[in-house]
Order: sequence, then structure tokens, then C-alpha cells
Amino acid sequence: MSSVRPSASPWPAQANVNLGWFIALAGYAAMYAPVYWWAANGIWQTDEHGHGPIILAVLVWLFWTLRKDIVNAPAAPAPVLGWPLFGLGLLVY
Repeated sequence: MSSVRPSASPWPAQANVNLGWFIALAGYAAMYAPVYWWAANGIWQTDEHGHGPIILAVLVWLFWTLRKDIVNAPAAPAPVLGWPLFGLGLLVY
């Protein structure tokens, strides 16, 4: 007889992580896609602000090259400071 116990969750741990990333990316897309659409069809068309897409591309490249360092950075949760900052961010948004 085998002593295999069924897991508590029907989903593998990796599926939960992938679902979390999908939800986070969908949330960011819902918040920022209209802003980028507005910028691409408006302000980025002017000579004063035409460098915006270049800056965005450099920022994406920088985060992509540092992604392993960012993921491996030690986490030190600080909910006493984090929740007020989160609330402030929601108000500013």
C-alpha cells in the first residue's frame, strides 16, 4: 500500500504563483493601459515629450536586466508602514 496523501489544494503551488502574477499584471494593465494609450496618441506626439517612449523602453530594459537581483532581494515586511503608503497611493491614483 502506498502512503500518498492527497494535497489540501487541488492546484499545484506553481499554478497559484502564476495565477497571482496574472492577476497583478491584469490589474496594472487595467490601471495603466489607458494612460499609455492617451500618451501615445497625445503628449508623445509633440516635440517636447517625444522622448517618452524611449525613456519607457530604457526603464523596461533596466528592470529586465535587474530582475534576478530584484527577485532575490531580502524581504522585510513592514505592514505598519506599508498599509498607510498603500492607502496614500490609492488616494493619489
